[in-house]
Amino acid sequence: MVHLPPQGRPRRQLRNSLLRQQGDACAICSRKDFPSGPCLDHNHTTGEVRGVLCVRCNVIVGSLESDIAPLAAIYLKEHGEATPVSPGPRPPILSWSLSERENRAWWRRLTAKELEG
Repeated sequence: MVHLPPQGRPRRQLRNSLLRQQGDACAICSRKDFPSGPCLDHNHTTGEVRGVLCVRCNVIVGSLESDIAPLAAIYLKEHGEATPVSPGPRPPILSWSLSERENRAWWRRLTAKELEG
């Protein structure tokens, strides 16, 4: 395992190397554009580097690791979806044939259904 190097050039070099290994895309959503720059994701307890993420995925992972995740799940269960989701049959899990927008809508429906059960 690689541990988080100090700020500056060593960290940039590691981030760029990992990003190339990941096909120049976010390790979670495969997004290739990084408007705010790529994030070097790491375990805050051990310092072990996990990969390179876009800002959105990095924030989500950080939220899941915090004590706020269970509270967010309760909130979603109590308040449900804020926007309507298009009806239709569920695509298979991780359907790469769908657009990113369609995949996001499908995951929202799946998450909402799991929270109900």
